[in-house]
Amino acid sequence: MTNIIILYWDTGCPIRNENTKISWKLTKRMVESLKERGLNITCSLFEFGQKFYFDDSVKIEMTLDYYERSKKINIALNHEINKEVRFVGIMDSDLFFIEEQYDEVFNDVRELENSSDTMFFTYNLLDLNEEQRREVIVNEDIDLEKLKDLKSKFEWRHSWGSGTLGGYFLAPLQHLKTMGGYDEKYLTWGAEDDDAITRLKNYCGWNPKMWKGPYHLFHPRNTKDEKYYIQVYTDEYFKINKIERPR
Repeated sequence: MTNIIILYWDTGCPIRNENTKISWKLTKRMVESLKERGLNITCSLFEFGQKFYFDDSVKIEMTLDYYERSKKINIALNHEINKEVRFVGIMDSDLFFIEEQYDEVFNDVRELENSSDTMFFTYNLLDLNEEQRREVIVNEDIDLEKLKDLKSKFEWRHSWGSGTLGGYFLAPLQHLKTMGGYDEKYLTWGAEDDDAITRLKNYCGWNPKMWKGPYHLFHPRNTKDEKYYIQVYTDEYFKINKIERPR
């Protein structure tokens, strides 16, 4: 079985909350379609914090002292809901697929199933800017006709497909666990996904899917905050995140 996992925690940003509602709705819609085609697949929304917004989420009570994406991913990977899961897709809560992409998702999961757990996939993201996001969202859903009209103006973000375990990826769960999961010494935003892909490549082959991946809804940039966002690889960053400087 494959489990597409979305992670969400409340940062006090209404745009991120609305993005998550859309991402979760469209992911459930996609998974139901893929199930009807015979794929052994499910999806889970993990919601972290003290206040919860989704009736059907897996609710994890925790203080949101830091960004701690690594810790949240590890909680999801090791949760009992994944007891019978072979592959996981970790997906940010502002991403979504539409029906014309379902064949690609279906084929990629099938390719993984036939790979004897020897590979993992990373993807690019198709970015919608702030104005484009505003144009395509209607009543917490996506206006598909408007999305298709604007698609030629969207920009591919290649960083996710070129070397990190961020955004959206598909991988064998056993290898993510064997490598020790994500490094929880990363407390603030950034670089935990670079570290994770470097270690995962020791266990299975990396197959980057370029010019391919989910749509990415605009959200406000992280603001400077010692518990959430500090410029990566600055002195302040290394003071809080108990990791070694790259050599």
